Amino acid sequence: MAALLGARSGNRIKQVLETTKVIFWSDSATVIQWIRNGPRRRDIFVENRLKEIASLTDADDWKHVPGESNPADVASRGASIKDLSQDLLFTQGPPFLLQPSDCWPSDGTVGSPVMLALDPGEEEEDVLE
Repeated sequence: MAALLGARSGNRIKQVLETTKVIFWSDSATVIQWIRNGPRRRDIFVENRLKEIASLTDADDWKHVPGESNPADVASRGASIKDLSQDLLFTQGPPFLLQPSDCWPSDGTVGSPVMLALDPGEEEEDVLE
């Protein structure tokens, strides 16, 4: 369900910002594999959600984020609002997002779509115009 919410949000972000590329991050290797394999032989609930995700996103735009680099995990561990406001991972995202995409974690790592990132090839001013 989180992947579907991420896909819907990402699709809307692309429309509002008039950008062509959004990267989706998940710490669930299973979800990423389901998205890449398409909606086949799954429970009808899951299959319907995978079909909608496929209609809104490109499977290659789904990337794996290790759990320790996932800002959503900080909030899900019961951190207080004060702790969250002071946590750099939560407030700024994982440091690897500032690096070229070839420095991002590979999908071979083991670890809910929680993060969206504009394609690093797009200039911020191009996105905001």
